[in-house]
Amino acid sequence: MDRQLTSCPTCGASNQADARWCSQCYAELERAAARATGWTCRTCGNVNPPSRDGCGTCGTSIYETFRPPSDTALPREAVRASLVPGLGLARVGMAVEGALAAVLVVFAVVAGLFVVSADNGGGWVLVVAGLCVWLVAARDAYVVSSRTGDAWLGGQSISVAAGVIIITAAILILRTPLGGAG
Repeated sequence: MDRQLTSCPTCGASNQADARWCSQCYAELERAAARATGWTCRTCGNVNPPSRDGCGTCGTSIYETFRPPSDTALPREAVRASLVPGLGLARVGMAVEGALAAVLVVFAVVAGLFVVSADNGGGWVLVVAGLCVWLVAARDAYVVSSRTGDAWLGGQSISVAAGVIIITAAILILRTPLGGAG
């Protein structure tokens, strides 16, 4: 009794002709055979013959299958989101760093303005430090989303920035005369 055999288009293993699944790689033989003779639409998953320029089901161009998928925010979106301190980082998957950057910016600017309002010019150091954290967070959001480098505010650097800003704020606030006495 001869059994008809067919080879899997995915891995090349021999399988019975009536098998639905490959015994070696478990690929669905009918879809694997169709994939071997056509292209799969990224939008709907339909297998199309190579002669078609667009998907027969949804109309997506064959050229869309060659573009890399966008799994993170686009650089333009990340920069736009950075108009709010830390939001750009949150959009590119760095939610903790984004939240810390937002808290640091708000703290530094508010503490700096408090010190400045008490006639102590050193408060501008805190305001500038807060704005620098904001700019670095926006830069990091762009760099991470465009995959052109590493974030500066990742890991320990955000903790160091927080420590420096908090200690500077404490020193300036303690040196600030309260109640207009000076």
